Amino acid sequence: MDVSEPWRESAPKDGVAKGEWWSAFHDDELNGLEKQALDASQTIKVSADRLEQARAFAAVQIATQFPTLATAPVPNVSGFRETGRQ
Repeated sequence: MDVSEPWRESAPKDGVAKGEWWSAFHDDELNGLEKQALDASQTIKVSADRLEQARAFAAVQIATQFPTLATAPVPNVSGFRETGRQ
């Protein structure tokens, strides 16, 4: 589709990480509001917790691939008695 000037066809980049996009405005009030919103967001907190849980689960799964060594105490019964002889 041809679009006449000064317009142009959009090319969304939804897959590109946006990061802290609001910092481009150099506005301390906006930065503070964004921080408050992120701190209060339950969805983000739940997602972060799930990510941490998945990482811990993955670490356990990786650990099961390595050999293990276990020891247990065993009583020492030699069968010898001290008779008092030399």
